[in-house]
Amino acid sequence: MIPAGLRFQVGLPFPSSALNGFKADFARDYPTAERAYEELVGRELVRLMSSVPASDLAIQWDMAYETQDIEGVLAWTAEGAWERFAGPVARLTPQIPDEIMVGYHFCYGTFPEWPMYEARDMGLLVRMANYAVANSERTVDWVHMAGPRYLRSEDRSFFRPLVDLEVGDTRVFLGIVQPVDGVSGLKRRHATASRYLSDFGVAMYCGFGRQPGTDPIETMREHARVARSLRDVD
Repeated sequence: MIPAGLRFQVGLPFPSSALNGFKADFARDYPTAERAYEELVGRELVRLMSSVPASDLAIQWDMAYETQDIEGVLAWTAEGAWERFAGPVARLTPQIPDEIMVGYHFCYGTFPEWPMYEARDMGLLVRMANYAVANSERTVDWVHMAGPRYLRSEDRSFFRPLVDLEVGDTRVFLGIVQPVDGVSGLKRRHATASRYLSDFGVAMYCGFGRQPGTDPIETMREHARVARSLRDVD
């Protein structure tokens, strides 16, 4: 049974994450592809809302390449990385009616392994979250921000930028659940993050698509079991 109030979430890649394959001549091709993609997203939003009631919908903007683009670690991209993130925040998100919940997912990707790039700390994710919440021209209901590799679970310097997070009532979820170390790892990362952010939810680092195991249902059940272990944490 689907509980009352549960929404159908649709994850849509932000432009740079959708168009990262334009590697031959990125500086020439990306602006054209970006305009076409944003037009397509606008049409698809209308089509989506005509099929699913707004009160049943939640839309999440997924970003795995925007982060790396801004970090400057993608060999094929050109100048203007911040604008490739900031521009669509102001152009795409305001098209979504207030009745639909909206969130942003900031991570560094998991293909071919996770993370594709490990940042020194959460500084960029905090900066992106602050900007998105301030410039979306509507309520942002949540932000999801990727955590560190398991070996850095107690690295205070990684989590310290969370003190600069300014997102008001937007719910914060930290991607600090990892199958590799389960409950014990989650509790270590939760304890470290809690030094700098007092109230947050937890989530998988990025997504479930490349998690180990052959049974997706069992993977989800295990994730729920690990996340619920924090109920015993003061």
